Amino acid sequence: VVRRRRFGNSEKFVEAEAALALVIHYFNEELVLAGCEIQGQSQTWMTLVHALPGSDPSRQQWYVMQRSLDAESAFLHEIQSQLVAVALIAVFVALLAGWFLSERMTSPVQRLVGAAEEMERGHYDYPLDVRSRDEIGYLAARFSDMRARQRAYVTSLQEVARLKSEFISVASHELRTPISVIKGYQD
Repeated sequence: VVRRRRFGNSEKFVEAEAALALVIHYFNEELVLAGCEIQGQSQTWMTLVHALPGSDPSRQQWYVMQRSLDAESAFLHEIQSQLVAVALIAVFVALLAGWFLSERMTSPVQRLVGAAEEMERGHYDYPLDVRSRDEIGYLAARFSDMRARQRAYVTSLQEVARLKSEFISVASHELRTPISVIKGYQD
């Protein structure tokens, strides 16, 4: 049995006899539906063999349908390459979104750490620039309050140290003056 199919301007001949013999051999004439691939000169064909409806099984009457797999294979390869491209784009977008979100979450904390390091050096005016109203914004507000109290406390300690130094200077001067007068009277 030879099936003739016309595709475009050229005729292709595909032998269905080999497919039918293969199917009959495997199913021992108890064929319900079977198919196989046949490799032609330039195309691959899918061949389906089925008993004719209402025919006598002993007469071995079959019908054979063939379809080229090359168009489907090309379509599937195209879909596969497009899916790979979409997957690569999705991975890139996921990485970009992950980087953006991590920067958004960690940059306020990094600013708070920078402000704490500047406070340690005595610079209490380091800008925080945290404007969010979430937990990090609350932490930044509390940090600013703590920094203001720390600045006031350090300023008061510096004032107390200055007053102490001034007091010691004045007291030592005042103590030296009467002692000098007494020594002067004594001499």
